[in-house]
Amino acid sequence: MRTIKTLLSAAEQASEKGNSADAERLYKQALETAEATYGLDNVGVALVLLDLEVFYESEGRHTEAKPVRDRMREIMRRYLNAMSL
Repeated sequence: MRTIKTLLSAAEQASEKGNSADAERLYKQALETAEATYGLDNVGVALVLLDLEVFYESEGRHTEAKPVRDRMREIMRRYLNAMSL
């Protein structure tokens, strides 16, 4: 099984080469791996969501980026609230 870091690196390389379909598939695979590893609401998941959101924005896919960004922000909000207790 590929690690999250390896998947994100491969996704970035695919994106840089203009292979958007492979990049998206790899970002989503990294997200699935992070969710399986850390749970759905972990900061590690939020970081992968951030990478996916940046990818969508760079592709001009703003409609797809918004729910990803919203989920990432909600995870980070909960995390920061828990840290301030």
